[in-house]
Amino acid sequence: MNKKLCILGSTGSVGTQVIDVVSLLKDRYTITGLSAYQNHEQLFRQAEDLNVRHVSLAKKPAEDFTTDLNIEYGTESLISLCEKADEVVIALSGISGLPALDYCLRNNKKVFLANKEALVCGGPVIRKLMDASDSQVMPLDSEISAIYQCLQQHGTDEISRILLTCSGGPFRTWSKEDISLATPAQALKHPNWDMGCKISIDSATLANKGLELMETRWFFDVDPAVITVVIHPESIIHSMVEFSDSSILAQLAEPDMRIPIFYAFNSPARKTAPFKKLDIFETAGLTFEKPDLSRFPCLELAYEALKLGHSMQVVYNAADEIAADLFLANRIKFYDINRIIFSSMKHFEGSSVYSLDDIYRLDKEVRDYINKQSDRI
Repeated sequence: MNKKLCILGSTGSVGTQVIDVVSLLKDRYTITGLSAYQNHEQLFRQAEDLNVRHVSLAKKPAEDFTTDLNIEYGTESLISLCEKADEVVIALSGISGLPALDYCLRNNKKVFLANKEALVCGGPVIRKLMDASDSQVMPLDSEISAIYQCLQQHGTDEISRILLTCSGGPFRTWSKEDISLATPAQALKHPNWDMGCKISIDSATLANKGLELMETRWFFDVDPAVITVVIHPESIIHSMVEFSDSSILAQLAEPDMRIPIFYAFNSPARKTAPFKKLDIFETAGLTFEKPDLSRFPCLELAYEALKLGHSMQVVYNAADEIAADLFLANRIKFYDINRIIFSSMKHFEGSSVYSLDDIYRLDKEVRDYINKQSDRI
């Protein structure tokens, strides 16, 4: 039976690749809804190509347009798309994915998740919902998918370490002095992955790996102490799990997001996929390094946020998002990103969150605090 699928964040890097994968599964899925933040032109093209009638935008575009699509706006419009679907892809950026994840968990809808911020900010609130819900949450991000695959038929009580791999970004071999002078254009040139602007900047600062630390902690409900970041510049091993018997399982593949997406839609089966296979004989070598926290302090701050608790993870996420935008706009220097995160964590030290309303309130307070500070930048 054909299942109804909506894709939240369909115009982004992950969303477009989800559409590629679902096109291979037309006998199983009908796409009923699409959403975008502001790229309405691409959204409308996608809707026309896929014969989708219901679409959502974060806000109404300033310019006039004509369309016969059913368009809704804002957070409630995302929930409306979810209501019409059996299964939901959440490939939104930032905390905007949290309300949709909350809705899907409360209504037992299967979720394909590529929105780490929903888990970072949702923390124990969302984890409790995941435990109580009949929803299945399948990870789409390559690292979380790799860990998920390694844990099949194994319990988290058997874990000794989760080895969360990281390419090291475009500045892996740069000196601290050179990194301090890095431009947005240089930071956007990721060596292995083709991604959106925000995640590319986060990969350059290693803030993305910091967010994935928090995501891993909550997705698998593990002690943060078992998660270790490993720099692996080839991006062939997408993550590893070391078990209590000293064995390590790893998931290897070409750096192609469609591979973990395809797995998520077919799991637990391993279907034949039309993607490039990894030729191990052409793989020159696999390199592993410890991250240099002095050159990449955003990662060190992420470890600190994990130690300090849920509220600091909300602060970290909001501060990083605003700081990355300021850097992209050439209003701050590269290392000002970590300074903004640090100052925000100090300012909101002692904050507490117990509900989604608390999370949204703190998120707004952090953004307001930084925006007031940025007026003097």
